[in-house]
Amino acid sequence: MYLLSQMGTANANPYYQAAWAFYPNLAMDLVVPPMARLIGAENATRLFLLFGQLLIIGGALALEWVVKRRVHLAGFAALLFLYCLPFTWGFVNFECALGIALWGIAAYLFAAEQPTPVRFAVNTAFVVVLFAAHFFSLGIYGATLGFYELWRAFDRKLPYRDAALRLVTLAIPAVALLVVMRLTAGSVGSEGTFWYFDYKLLWPFFIMNGYSMAVSGASALVLMAALYVAARCGMLGSVPK
Repeated sequence: MYLLSQMGTANANPYYQAAWAFYPNLAMDLVVPPMARLIGAENATRLFLLFGQLLIIGGALALEWVVKRRVHLAGFAALLFLYCLPFTWGFVNFECALGIALWGIAAYLFAAEQPTPVRFAVNTAFVVVLFAAHFFSLGIYGATLGFYELWRAFDRKLPYRDAALRLVTLAIPAVALLVVMRLTAGSVGSEGTFWYFDYKLLWPFFIMNGYSMAVSGASALVLMAALYVAARCGMLGSVPK
């Protein structure tokens, strides 16, 4: 972040050069360097981390309010996952973008019954921001709204044409940005990226605490047990939107 903040100034390091392209993982790269020129790279980074955490908590609260028209437990649930494995590993772009995705899901649900141009504008704005911030968070955003639209079509017995139109409208901005990315030499990941899908099954147990796998696993088991008991006792249920 310090090197990027000095690019284009008299203090730029002659041994480094920024090669910008439309990569979908630029949240910190776009936000911190301009701030760092005013308050220093370290303070700017700290503010970025704080902003990302506030986005997650605020987004969870906003989503709960949109769905239930009241705020109850979402903020506390978000706090459980702040110091999670992605944060410990330094995936701060993902954390920030995940908070934006929560706000985007809440905004889309709030506008779900509005005319198509309104929904398209809301969706496009968040897709552009999420595409630049972090691609995986965009995937979470898109999958959530895609499943919501499928549920809505099934629940209301919408004609296939209307359901397909809403899904296509939802997908258009992301597809357009993927085309732009390919035309500008951007990419998702790179050569040397390996996916270990077996580990995905363990993430529910390891995601709650990145500093201790034992604490994380124990916390996840306690949370699962609590949710099971709450569901059995009738204290937990789904809320239609």
